[in-house]
Amino acid sequence: MKKLLITLLAIVATFNTTQAQTSLVATLSHEGETSAYYGAEALANAVAAAENGDVITLSSGLFKGVKIEKSITVRGAGMSIGEDGSQPTTISGNISASVDNITLEGLFVNGVLYIDGYTNSNDMFIKCRFTYVATSGGGNAYNMRFIHCKIANGAHLYGNSSSTFVNCIVCKPGNTGMYNFMNCILLFTEGNNEAGYGTSPYSIGNSTLTNCIVYNAGGNGFPKSTTMAYNVGNKEDLWSSSTLSSNAVVEDLTTLFEDFTGAYGDDVTFKLTSTGAAYLGSDGTQVGVYGGSLPFDPTPTNPRITKAQVAGQSSADGKLSIELEVNGANH
Repeated sequence: MKKLLITLLAIVATFNTTQAQTSLVATLSHEGETSAYYGAEALANAVAAAENGDVITLSSGLFKGVKIEKSITVRGAGMSIGEDGSQPTTISGNISASVDNITLEGLFVNGVLYIDGYTNSNDMFIKCRFTYVATSGGGNAYNMRFIHCKIANGAHLYGNSSSTFVNCIVCKPGNTGMYNFMNCILLFTEGNNEAGYGTSPYSIGNSTLTNCIVYNAGGNGFPKSTTMAYNVGNKEDLWSSSTLSSNAVVEDLTTLFEDFTGAYGDDVTFKLTSTGAAYLGSDGTQVGVYGGSLPFDPTPTNPRITKAQVAGQSSADGKLSIELEVNGANH
């Protein structure tokens, strides 16, 4: 784990002492200059001030949801408690992505990620947790990329939308979007998803799965148009229409996991037992999220604010001292 201690001097015209004491900080980096915003509205305020290409870095804590209409990057402190005890960056409410080339990383979003189907392509979501992911507006979103993400209760991309999921845990994906799942865990558990729709593996018939683990609590298997190879599932009909013999069936899939018992949970690691790890993918590594070339790791790859100390008042010349501890993964 890399550690970096930096001090920012923010020049303020007017300053509220109550705001200075808060631990909620958003820093906006624009053309080499850094601005700081405070409180639950800090993310929204930073987004409002940002321009295309800017980077916003969030501390741990609870921030309000936001609509993003600029091609920017938003980086949080992580979607879970870190090994060093650092707290996640939580977004209360929804995030709406309404433009191309948005990148989100290290966020726990307890609402919905809405991707505008008429305007969006090439958005990237890294090491984030979402309750539900959906396209809005009825159009298609293209080349969406999810890496090391968790989706707790549904992913529905409309029509011909295209997306790639790499080493992700996705509960109840569906609709007609074209999904490419690589080293993922797909969970079709009991009950409807966040939008109130029931899902089954049949609902992702336009998808490609490679080195994945599929848990199906009921419903139909995949249609013939789906390409599948080197996957593990708990029902024979998952692969009944596939001409490939490299898929495996394990009657009780929960025996392959250390802590998964049939229901999604944010604290479930989905690590495989020695029995589960013996099922290998096309690259010779284990199937599921800890296999492949990018084994799952919730730690953000970019520097993240894990500690923020703000001076109680500005200096005589109008400068405010902010001490930030920033951690980042080594990979």
